[in-house]
Amino acid sequence: ITTSLTFSFTLNIFAINEENEIPIYSADEIYNSSNGTWDLVEGVHYVLMNDIELENVVPITTAIGGLDGNNRVISIKSFAVNPAESEFGLFGRIGTYTIQDQETEENITKQTLLKNVIVDYSKFNGTIALNNNTAENIVFGGLVANNNGGLIYNCDVINLNAATDVQVDVVVASNS
Repeated sequence: ITTSLTFSFTLNIFAINEENEIPIYSADEIYNSSNGTWDLVEGVHYVLMNDIELENVVPITTAIGGLDGNNRVISIKSFAVNPAESEFGLFGRIGTYTIQDQETEENITKQTLLKNVIVDYSKFNGTIALNNNTAENIVFGGLVANNNGGLIYNCDVINLNAATDVQVDVVVASNS
């Protein structure tokens, strides 16, 4: 009797030009909680140098090159809600971005890479209030709500049970 086994696998190799990563030492360097704006640049790679705490988070939608969490902790205390927002997490969505090759001037499509990121919800207030929200579908992910072609490697979401720890309140204003 002859038995034959066939195996297949996928090998992903991640390469980041780490000498070009921009270090993040505090939340204030990248996020303004009073107006919900991120100071992030499309296609740029960042590395977290310290644990940070975020309040009134508007999920990141900028197509950054990548974030190396450096095994530091990002604590989310609360979300700020835009009435049309439908994707909640540290990142609303990740995917691909386009850069121009400096030598050939051709456009190159690359994937956003998140690696070694730890998101902690132990200080989260537990409620996402959607006042007059016009979105038909609400998507919640502890790290990323919508992955549209990005790469996620060695990341963790801690202290979150989305089924019991997150309450979504939808409040619709009356016409009176």
